[in-house]
Amino acid sequence: MGSPAALAAALVAVLAVILVAIAWPRRGGPAQTREPFQGDLTTRLAARGWTVYLLDGCRFCHNQMRLVPGFGRTVTYDGNCALRSAYTQAPPIPCKSINAYPFWHNVQTGETRVGLQGRPDLEQMAFLINPI
Repeated sequence: MGSPAALAAALVAVLAVILVAIAWPRRGGPAQTREPFQGDLTTRLAARGWTVYLLDGCRFCHNQMRLVPGFGRTVTYDGNCALRSAYTQAPPIPCKSINAYPFWHNVQTGETRVGLQGRPDLEQMAFLINPI
């Protein structure tokens, strides 16, 4: 056998190789910088704090809800800016303050998105940037 110092140095070298192998980025693209919530898209959007504002008769609003069926955090206005329904814990944003529909508002971050959000956009909204 070798000296205790040589064994300790060999052990440190093996541990260093293991740590580098664990931390080294895998092939197939950059490391993911976002961490998904578990569950379906509607659950993840709600967990991230998103609420969608809709307008009766708006075809884009109808198409938006087809992409997130059953999404429960909604506020709906009629054509006269009267509140029809509000399924959100946050106070609704007044209709006259919204320039276009559908209108997405994140109550956790204050971020807003205007217009029909496609599936990739919705998936991005359902992720959280990891803190550094």
